[in-house]
Amino acid sequence: MALTRFQNNLRFALRKETSEIRNIIPLNRAEQIGSWLSWLAYEFRFVFAKTIFDPRFVTICFTSFAMLITALLFYPTNTWDIITTSYEWIVEHINWSYVRFALWIISEVTILGLGMRAFGRFSNRKLMEFHGIVS
Repeated sequence: MALTRFQNNLRFALRKETSEIRNIIPLNRAEQIGSWLSWLAYEFRFVFAKTIFDPRFVTICFTSFAMLITALLFYPTNTWDIITTSYEWIVEHINWSYVRFALWIISEVTILGLGMRAFGRFSNRKLMEFHGIVS
């Protein structure tokens, strides 16, 4: 099935090449800034995955889970009261407008970074010739 021009351009704009290709065709300034600003969209998932599959992190999570289950089994009322009190205290002290603003800023910066990166890729003639977008 043939891809439309829009689909080809979208794939080209969002593609992440290997370092061998980027050593041959260097990033221009707009691509560098866009890659830096869109770090959350491209690199954060690898950092997150690396952390989750780290044996130390898994050990700490399993230990905490086992401690919580043991506390709930042997001291159910005390543990439940402490957990609910702590949770309520934390939720009461969060200023949700700050959280909303921070999420908005992060999403806007990521969108700006993706746009700058795409603009940089479309202004990089060597890269476009390499992928066959322009001849």
